[in-house]
Amino acid sequence: MSGQGRPEDTTVDASGLTLGIVCTRWNAEITDRLLERARAAAEACGVAEPVVVRVAGALEIPVVAQRLARDLDAVRAAAGPGPGRGGRPRRGDPG
Repeated sequence: MSGQGRPEDTTVDASGLTLGIVCTRWNAEITDRLLERARAAAEACGVAEPVVVRVAGALEIPVVAQRLARDLDAVRAAAGPGPGRGGRPRRGDPG
């Protein structure tokens, strides 16, 4: 692969801005890594202390994100694959 058309790796100067990160606890082996990467990206852009809120699952993300958006400049949401979509089995599913 040539890499042609690939977006450039750049950062923006977000110093002085406030950021909220909403991340699910569901499928923690995936979402913990997503949160780690979101925090690293925020720091690279000059946001030293993002507000982090962990929620039970994806259904809570929009409610919490909307609340954070009232007080912060930007909000980032992170969720892993849901049940039956590469995540844990659905309740009652074998295995």
